[in-house]
Amino acid sequence: MKARIFVVVLLLFACGEDGEIVEPTARTPVPGCEAVDTPPCDVLSPDCRSKLLTLTACLRGVAVALEPEVSVITEQEYLEQLRSTPSSTTSVALNRHWERAFVLLELARPGDFEETMLDEEDAKSIAGYYKSETKEIVLVEHESTDIVRSTSVLIHEYVHALQDQLMDLQRFRADVKTEDHFRASRSITEGEARIHQHRYDSAQLGVGVDQLDFARYFQARIDRNELDLSFDESSYLLGDRLFPYDWGARYMYAAWKERGYRGVEERFASPPTKTHTLLASMMGVAVELGPEEPPLPPIAENHQLVDTSTLGAWGVFLTTNDEQLALAWRSDGFWLYTQVTTTAINSAFVWKIRFADAASAERAASFFDNLDDVRVASNGPNLAITGSTLTPIVPDP
Repeated sequence: MKARIFVVVLLLFACGEDGEIVEPTARTPVPGCEAVDTPPCDVLSPDCRSKLLTLTACLRGVAVALEPEVSVITEQEYLEQLRSTPSSTTSVALNRHWERAFVLLELARPGDFEETMLDEEDAKSIAGYYKSETKEIVLVEHESTDIVRSTSVLIHEYVHALQDQLMDLQRFRADVKTEDHFRASRSITEGEARIHQHRYDSAQLGVGVDQLDFARYFQARIDRNELDLSFDESSYLLGDRLFPYDWGARYMYAAWKERGYRGVEERFASPPTKTHTLLASMMGVAVELGPEEPPLPPIAENHQLVDTSTLGAWGVFLTTNDEQLALAWRSDGFWLYTQVTTTAINSAFVWKIRFADAASAERAASFFDNLDDVRVASNGPNLAITGSTLTPIVPDP
């Protein structure tokens, strides 16, 4: 599926020891980087960009590296750019099958995965992105963009540039093969960038280092995100915009807080491959589950396999809105099929999930039983969900 990078710039709040909101004052130097501190500036100025790169390197705790090219385009220019590079016919067809599966799971609305809808949402939502292939940064200017916001976004993207120069992001992503692995991997890069962006943002509010509680802040964002996801009819796409940044920031902040940049390096050297690890890291960096044999693919007569993936613990959370069920996830396989009849081309799926225990599987089954056009088969800790409006695939859990 088409990977889409979202950068959302939000101001940081901070709480004192007894929980009161700290009122912002005049800006302060970024704690730990006072010698190279730089106030918000015109990102079109080479001097501004050079100073912000030096500051970003200090925030990460690394030496200044090569300065990437930076360009600024308008929201409309970005939309036209997206429309000028349409997806292939195969990709468009595949997106429609995935959309149908997520509609059956009540994670999407019809039309959510149409290219025009996705392009328009990207153009409105994306504030900037780093292109590892060309080593350049593009900032997208919106009506609400001002000097403070553009500076904050550039720092976020400079973090990605420094990640790439020291860790090679293309190689870092090379072995990613499933939705679950992709989301976990992206949470490392986006989570770290969000931490340092917020460190800068808090200084602009005049919040001192002794008043910051980033762990509580990121947890508060996650709590609010979980509520938003429970009411959103397009929770799959919304989750793509939220999970890498906030769950990723909570995870990477725990590593950074404990060991500084060395802790960050360790996460890049041995990154999580499962969203379960990010979800379980509520009190620090969680230990990743050991490898488990994936479920066997179902036998689907009269159906053609279209795609296969792993949705992971995050997929369980999105569909059930139950964090404990997500933490009870152990492995899963998702198979997407098509069935051609004389009157229609039908999309169908089978999702096999293995839980830690039979009780968790039974709780999950009770949720899926309430969905239209979805059938459930369970056996101990194993669960199999099939979705189709025509001839169902009979799964063996």
